[in-house]
Amino acid sequence: MKKLQIIIIAFLISLSICAFASMQVKAEPQYQVSFIQTGISSDAGTNTVLTVGEETYAWNTLPTNLWVDNGTTFTWSSTVVGNSGEQFALSRDDGGLTSPITASGKDTATYTTQYHVTFDASSNVKGDSSATIVTVNGVSETATSLPYSVWVDSGSSVTYNFASSVASSSATNTRYRWGTTSGLDTSQSDILTVTVAGTVTGNYVTQYDLQFAQSGLDSSAQGTVVSVTVGTNPEVNLVQNQFPYDFGYVDQGTTITYTFTSTVGSSNSGEQFVLTTPAATPASGFSLDGSTTVTGTYQTQFLVTFVASPSGSGSTSPVGTNIWENAVSLFITATPNTGYTFSSWSSNTQSITFNNADSVSATATIGGPGTLTAAFAPNIYTLTVYTNGQGSVTPGNGTYPYDTVVNLTATSADGWTFGGWSNEATGLTTTVNMSADQTITADFMQNPQTTPTPTPTPTSTVSPTPAPTPTPTTPSTPTSTPTATAKPPATTPTLSLAAMGQFLPLIAAVIILGAIITGLLFQRRKRPNIIVLS
Repeated sequence: MKKLQIIIIAFLISLSICAFASMQVKAEPQYQVSFIQTGISSDAGTNTVLTVGEETYAWNTLPTNLWVDNGTTFTWSSTVVGNSGEQFALSRDDGGLTSPITASGKDTATYTTQYHVTFDASSNVKGDSSATIVTVNGVSETATSLPYSVWVDSGSSVTYNFASSVASSSATNTRYRWGTTSGLDTSQSDILTVTVAGTVTGNYVTQYDLQFAQSGLDSSAQGTVVSVTVGTNPEVNLVQNQFPYDFGYVDQGTTITYTFTSTVGSSNSGEQFVLTTPAATPASGFSLDGSTTVTGTYQTQFLVTFVASPSGSGSTSPVGTNIWENAVSLFITATPNTGYTFSSWSSNTQSITFNNADSVSATATIGGPGTLTAAFAPNIYTLTVYTNGQGSVTPGNGTYPYDTVVNLTATSADGWTFGGWSNEATGLTTTVNMSADQTITADFMQNPQTTPTPTPTPTSTVSPTPAPTPTPTTPSTPTSTPTATAKPPATTPTLSLAAMGQFLPLIAAVIILGAIITGLLFQRRKRPNIIVLS
């Protein structure tokens, strides 16, 4: 019982203390306040706009009137999220109330609608450049800061500019060209008035350097070397002094067609340039997919003529006029015709050389245009002239080049008559063609001897003395005398019928004269001696 009494007494004492304490606390005042917002639309939904003490208020609970205790705090949200890419930013608090609240009053917050604008670029340029890609409101942005976003008040403007070209960081002769802008705007550079959230994207085209080159041509090359068409652009014709030719940066995927001239002329006589291997690559009609240089390779060629000298003396292989490449080693042969012997090779220019100019078969190195001449010498043949009888032949023995025609003339000695040639020619002149060693004989015949006519003796008293009988001179035997040191076996001269015919009148006259003399002598023998008296 004592314990229960003690507990009850303690409880009563506690109640007394609490009642006394409550009688000592003074009551705190409350204030009536109003909160108003402008600018926020239903897009904010249930998102918190205002916080008073521990209570939050959305856009649709404002304005609101409250009794709040002295010292209650309040806060307006600096931004209130709206729809995607939209927010409402606190732009002004009129200061009707201060926090914490110490008096009644009204506080108004003004919000401005803002939109989220993002600036970006295509992945090709972002992945390969450290240069400035876009400038927004004067601030340069590189690939590392893209996409770059700003909140822009509705109806306000933002200034931007996409770079025209952006260099590659990883590859030379590669860059990126601004092509189009998509999203909120389509311009490369603009002052954009913002009325909605969105993205402004610069779309870049990869570009590669395109060049055309040549090898093998020199400054003498004339005319179009290559014709090039880049995409839909007009055809471009390039000449030698324009190489290497840089078409600059060309969009990736552009079709490139070209034609190298197969044979390019030269201002140098007898020279040209021919398209050779390796073939130009990539082949015409390719789609540009990287920095590219297309090279046409040319080989110098020369006009070379082969001749045999003198004409008709022989032949060459190769024959005629041909085109040969520079520095080529050419196997050549010379073939003499009958009556000729190969002499040597020669050229009218120092740019053509021979490994052995004295050989029928040789190698010629072609270093320029010119004429290769195979020289042939005519064979030398001996003419031997003989004479039978007394006479001469001009010209006499001698040596003559092949195919020389020698004119021979026979001249008989006194008392001798030309009878003919061993080649059956009968005239005093004949010809010999020196196609080989030749021998010819001129025949001469001695003229027949005639008996002289006696002078008549005047009649006298002296008995006539019989005239002596004339004794004919025995003709000497014709002698064959060669004009050359060599002489064929002696032969008995023969008198042809034609030669005999020309002596018949003379013979007849001799016979008649002999008969007359014989008659006179016979008469004289029978005549009596007559003595003349003085």
